[in-house]
Amino acid sequence: MARPRYPAPYALLHLALRFISSGLCIATLASASYATSRGGYGTGMVGAFIASILTMMVDLAEISGLVDPARDVPRFTETTIVYLEMIVVAICGIVPVMVLMAYTGLQRNDCEERRSRVECDAEERAREDVEVYVFLAWLLPLCLVGLHILFSVLGCFDCFQRRGRTPSPRPRRTRR
Repeated sequence: MARPRYPAPYALLHLALRFISSGLCIATLASASYATSRGGYGTGMVGAFIASILTMMVDLAEISGLVDPARDVPRFTETTIVYLEMIVVAICGIVPVMVLMAYTGLQRNDCEERRSRVECDAEERAREDVEVYVFLAWLLPLCLVGLHILFSVLGCFDCFQRRGRTPSPRPRRTRR
């Protein structure tokens, strides 16, 4: 049996959560872009860009399958979506945090070795202006982790619900 689509209430829940996830991805891209352009966090925001783009691809593929009235766009199978959600959870939870931590640690040590203290202080003041956006670019992927864990649970629920509906195989006949 096919997974539910747009008019069904369960599909509306999926659709609403996917739109929230896409909105969080756009907010992550916006905050990472601002931190990159205004604060010089270009390399440090690579993880946020990767995580939000990957998450948006999974979300938009599932949204297009949910809202297609002609059912021409196939939805992912339950197991595929659970695996994709786990990949998204791993990448959103690890990549932005590790890249930003490595970048900020290397940048502060590198600044004092290569340039004067006055230049380093001026750069640090410029970075403090965009600190909120850097924090958002780090926090929003972690919010996406929580949301996609919920999607994984819903995908497992779909698997078990579908398994309960499928008829059991016929018993084999034995030869005498």
